[in-house]
Parts: sequence; structure tokens; C-alpha cells
Amino acid sequence: MPQFYPDAPESYYHALVKTLSSEVQPREGSVSAESIMFSKLLALSAIRDEEQYKAGFRIGKLYYAKAYKPAKYKWYEDAIPILMSLLQHLGYKATYRMSSLGNPIITLKQSHSIYLGYDMHSFESGIISGFLSRAKNSYVRMYERECSCNGYEECVFGPGVQSRQTMDSAILLKRFALHLQGSHLKAVHNDFSPAYNAVILAPIKHAKVQYSSMYLLGEYVQNEFGFLNTNTLPVRMIMEIIKKVSAYESLESSEGSVSMVFDPLNSDSSYIESLSQFIKGLTGNIATVSQGLSDSGLNYTLTIDFGAKLLKLKNK
Repeated sequence: MPQFYPDAPESYYHALVKTLSSEVQPREGSVSAESIMFSKLLALSAIRDEEQYKAGFRIGKLYYAKAYKPAKYKWYEDAIPILMSLLQHLGYKATYRMSSLGNPIITLKQSHSIYLGYDMHSFESGIISGFLSRAKNSYVRMYERECSCNGYEECVFGPGVQSRQTMDSAILLKRFALHLQGSHLKAVHNDFSPAYNAVILAPIKHAKVQYSSMYLLGEYVQNEFGFLNTNTLPVRMIMEIIKKVSAYESLESSEGSVSMVFDPLNSDSSYIESLSQFIKGLTGNIATVSQGLSDSGLNYTLTIDFGAKLLKLKNK
């Protein structure tokens, strides 16, 4: 059962918001939808939907204050285009319209969907609600009425309260594993900003992360591919999977190993350990995974040594 612990310090949220608001031109996306979903599943192992909404709300309020201080708008609707810019910065195709009742209806779209059977964007609902609440100077509750992870083409947010949903973590993990198996030969669309991944991870800095869930996810993916029981090329496949689910900054690979470097914002110990557990589950504990810090102490590194057994399978 997820347990909520004290949130990340205010200074950390301010640093994230400063990163998001300081760039005049948004960076090109370099993180896949699958890596964002991996981080979402990690967050769900630690904190509930409502706590994710609260964390997003906090970020949305801070972003408005940072982006508009000391400017003010007579009508809160005038600030909505800047909210769209933030969501586009994160990597979404974001649009909005005003309903006949004068309420904003916000739509987020990405290059491809990941079907999990649940509404998966409580955190984004919080960001939108926090921003609009600060802009309007009164509470605005936005919820996800349609989700691309639950059978719709895009995510649609409108005013109201999300009905409570009970998520089965095993079903979530199995469906994500099935998605990875079905998409592993397709082109990877790196639509999202690395900062978005860091924002998703922020609320779990002081939470009790369920690393066993990420190991189990690795096992589910391994079972979907079945590469340890066949004569296919497991090392190549494993490297593709790892790259797809990781928000790494740079990567170097050789015949028997791969080394990944993560930018300072995504150099979070819980995140790196979760990736390590996923890789161990994925490889049936055959691969050796080691963690380290760069000379500057700001970047985590993750090195995977595939070992003789996987290499032997590779060469069959």
C-alpha cells in the first residue's frame, strides 16, 4: 500500500519551476512516452492519486507566480496561453477552448498512446488546477474526463472532481509490459522534456518507493518477450527496452555492457535504484547493474554488464 512521506522541500520545487520558466525556447524533447510512464508507475508505487494531484497543484501555483511576477491579468483567462506554453514545453500538443459556461477545456495529445485501462494524469490535473487557481485567485478544480491511457485518443481536462478509481498495480504493470512488447520494433518518439520526468519524480523524494514493483515490471516484460528461452538477440532487445524506459542524458554501449549518464535533475537515487531493479527483473538477475556518481557529483551513472550467459545467447 502506498505511503505518503514528507514532500520534497520548497526549495527543490522552486528550482524545478525556475528551470521550466527560465528557458526562452523550450528544449527539444529527448525523453520517450514510455520513460515518462515508467516514472509515473514508480510514483504510483509510492503515493496515491490524490497526493500526486496535490504535488502537481503546488507546481502549477509556483509556475504562475514565477512566470507572472509582478505582472497581473485582469481576467484569469488571459493567462491560459502561458499554461499552454508550459504544457507544450513538457512535450504535449496542448490546446484549449472556453465552454459555453466560460470554463476552460484543455486537451493534451502525444505522438502515441499507452493503453493501461485507467486515467493516469492526476498529476497533470493538479498542475492545471494550481495554475488556474492562482490566476483566478480562487480554487479551480480540474479533472481528467478523458484519458489516452484509457481508450481515448487524447487527454481532456475540465472543471469538476475526479471520481475515485481503484488501480490494480499488477494489471498496470502487465499492460505496460504488453505495450513495450508490442512496440519494441517501432520508432521511439522522444517527445518529452527531461525536466518533465524530473517534475514527476519530485513528489517521491521522501516517499517509500516500492522497488519490488519495478523488479516485477522487469519480470513481466521479460515474460512478454521470452528472450531468455529463445535463440533471439536478447542483448540488443534489452538495450532497446532500457533506452525506451529511461530518461538518460547520454549513453555509451559496447559488446557486453552499456553505461548511461543522467542529467542533474534526473539524478535521483530512488529513480536510479528503480531502474536498477527493473533491469535485474528484465534480465533474470543475469546482468550486473552498478550505480555511481560523476566526478562533479551531480550526475548519476548506471552501468549494465550483460554477462557471458546473455552474450552466449546473443551469438547463437
